[in-house]
Order: sequence, then C-alpha cells, then structure tokens
Amino acid sequence: MMVLDNEFAPDPRVANEARSLARAGYRVTILAWDREGARPEVEWWEGVRVERLGPRSRHHRGSTQLVYLALFWWRAFWRLVGCRADAVHCHDFITLPAGWAAAALKGCRLVYDVHESYADMLDANVASWIKRGAAWLERLLCRRADAVLTVGELLAAEMCRRGAARAWVVGNWKRREDFSPATAEAAARKRAEMGLEGMLVVGYIGWLNPDRGIVPLLEAVRGLEGVALVVGGDGPLAAQVRAAAERCPRIRYLGFVDPRLVPLYTCVSDVIYHGLDTSNLNARYSAPNKLFEALAAGRALVCSDCGELGSIVRAEGCGLVLPELSADAIARALSELREPGRLAACQGAARRAGQERYNWAAAEHQLIGLYEAIGLAPAGESGVAAACE
Repeated sequence: MMVLDNEFAPDPRVANEARSLARAGYRVTILAWDREGARPEVEWWEGVRVERLGPRSRHHRGSTQLVYLALFWWRAFWRLVGCRADAVHCHDFITLPAGWAAAALKGCRLVYDVHESYADMLDANVASWIKRGAAWLERLLCRRADAVLTVGELLAAEMCRRGAARAWVVGNWKRREDFSPATAEAAARKRAEMGLEGMLVVGYIGWLNPDRGIVPLLEAVRGLEGVALVVGGDGPLAAQVRAAAERCPRIRYLGFVDPRLVPLYTCVSDVIYHGLDTSNLNARYSAPNKLFEALAAGRALVCSDCGELGSIVRAEGCGLVLPELSADAIARALSELREPGRLAACQGAARRAGQERYNWAAAEHQLIGLYEAIGLAPAGESGVAAACE
C-alpha cells in the first residue's frame, strides 16, 4: 500500500515505482490525498489500484495546513488499518506518521521513500516549531522503518546520519521507452507547429516558484535573439510567465502540462533549464526529475550548482553549471551552447549517460531488490505480496 500526499496525476516517481512493482507481481494500491476532490475516488492505472481521499485543502497554507494534515493522517490511518497489506510504502515525510502507526498496529513492513529533505523544504511561512518537530519526528520514525530509499546518494547518506540503518538509492531515472524515436519524431512535428525551427529552444516544465530562477531565465531569453523559451507548469509566478509570453513572441507558456506530455516537450527543447536557490538547505540533496528527463531525451542542461544536479552535469559533461542564478549567467551559458559543436557535444554526453547509467531499468532493479531484502517476494513466488484489498 503506497501512501502519497498528492492526487496522483500521476506523480512521475510514484508512477514508475508502482508500475514496476505491479509488473513484478506485487499487488499495489496507491492511497492518494486529493486536495481538490477533482479526480475519481477509485480508478485503475496500469494494473495499480488508486484510491483518493480528502480532506479538501490546497498547497502552501503555511502553519494552518497542520489541521488538514491531521485529518488526512486520521483518514489514511483507518483506511490502512482496514486493508490487508504486507507493506506500507510512505512517499515523503508527510505520509510517514500515519503509515508508521498503521504498519506498527498491523505488524507489516514499513518502507520510507524520501523524495526531499522535508523539514528543509518547508516554506518560510511555516512556524519554526513545526519545522523542528518534523525534523525530530522524521529522525525517530526513520529508525523504525524496515527500509529507507531516497532519490540520490547525498540524501541517502544524510538519512543514515539521521538514524536509518541503511538507505537504498532508487533514482528519479526515466524509462528509455518514454523518450523513444517515435517521441522525438512527434516532438519535431510539434516544434514546427510552434514555429520554433531554427532557434535554440530552452525548456522548463515544473513548479513556477521564485526559488527556481524563473525571473532571471525570462530576462535572459528576452535579451537573446535566436533563443526561444517553452515554459510549462503552475505556481506563484504563473501570471508573470504568462505576461512575459504576451510581450515576447519567443517565450511560450503552456500552462499546466499533463505528466504524460512531459517527454514530448522535453524533446521539443534543445536545452533543459533547472535553477534552484542554493541557499535553500533542501537544494543540497537535489536530484530532480528534470535532470533525468534531459538525460533520457539526450538534451543539454543549464542548471544551478547544487546537490547531485550540479555534480552529475559537471561529471558527465552534458551541460553548463551556473556560477550564480542571474540573468547574465544564464545568458552567457546559452550563448556558449550556440557556439559551433558545443550543443551537440553536450547532447551526446547526456544521451550516453541516460542510456548507460541513469535509466529506470537500473532503478527498478534496486527497488525490487529492496523489497526482496525485507522479505517481500512478489505474489506467485512465495505467496507474499504488498497488497491492499
């Protein structure tokens, strides 16, 4: 039973893990918090049962979110207690207290899947005592998990420092089939439809938050003839991005992008941008989806120098790492990628890294090995399965 704090639209990491477990013979149910109540309460997705529950809420409520979170924990706990499950798989800290309590009561395995350093990523409008409490509770509960897995080596090492006996790495790596030649051909047609031929196309699809360096990116592209920007996503800066697109024909704003279309728009781009505020403590562990989407598609990267994001781009030679998150630094990086042969070299390095090292087949092997290591073989082998009925 996987527990998730979003509506599963689907969430890329959760989708890959659930699909892989189901195909390996596990019976998987995702219990998702649908804050808007806009999706079906129960549906099937690629052999995985998805159940959604409330309460209604919204993101970025600050400290008042704690009331809604307590209601979610209460509902999730009783749903977990009422089902037959061999494992409760908690995605990020926000689902861990309810998952731990249910797993302890039922005597089943507890898997803690750490996507972020949760206390470090909490908004500034969250009270400091809540951040301290979250950090303390995570240290307490991660020691009680049967398995801890993370998105990268840096966060795995940190979870061991926080008390985990061991932390497996199951990266946010991508399925090669999602970035197939057919996707590339569709992207070429889409690029022509959008009138982007002959330009260096920069892509960013994600949360439009000030700490992602969206404003300096818009400024940099506006000042560079022959460079276009395709932005997708929602967030606090959505109106500013929309206004920039209205003023500059080389900036295209897609609005919210269905996760199933992310490979297409990644392939439309020549360069994938991912900026992060390096003063944010959570950025120290960054191993984002955008990085591995770019590698899977064979696209160059321009990114901040933080976490595994900067170290992988530098080590693989697949892009340029920014010395600072400013319009000038971004403009210099994009200008360098327009030099003869530079873009092709970075794209080739990205493609090799995505094919040889950072792909979902390797992550899937780690995930299945983790479940087997805690005594949960797929149904049909020993009759034991992660299930909820």
